[in-house]
Amino acid sequence: MRNRDDVCARMQRAFSDILASQLLFCNNFFNQSIACSYYAVFHAMKAVMEYDGVERKQHKGILSYFNEHYINKGHISSVSARVLHGLFEERNIFTYDTERMASESGAQDAIRQSKIAVGDIINYLNAKGFEFDILDE
Repeated sequence: MRNRDDVCARMQRAFSDILASQLLFCNNFFNQSIACSYYAVFHAMKAVMEYDGVERKQHKGILSYFNEHYINKGHISSVSARVLHGLFEERNIFTYDTERMASESGAQDAIRQSKIAVGDIINYLNAKGFEFDILDE
């Protein structure tokens, strides 16, 4: 394991991104809310990889590694994998396609899904000796 503080800092970033996603949603910034929902899961994944001393720089490399070593081996729920890939695609669409606008229901669903995936990661890290609270629905 690398520095315990680094793992905690990554999870704090995940929690901050969920909060930001909710604040953006409440102010009708649905595209940006979806992006923050994605980044919440992304930073939680990075916390797990940080725990194991694994570094990857690019998003696709991180997603691939996480799937291979955590999802496929049953450490993290396959539901989280679907959430993660769905949010990655949505983030790309609503960040880079200036013609597309996210819907209120789509952004709300992204927040709900990010909480599920981050919750799975919290459970994994709690089993490793960390103490994080499960996110409220």
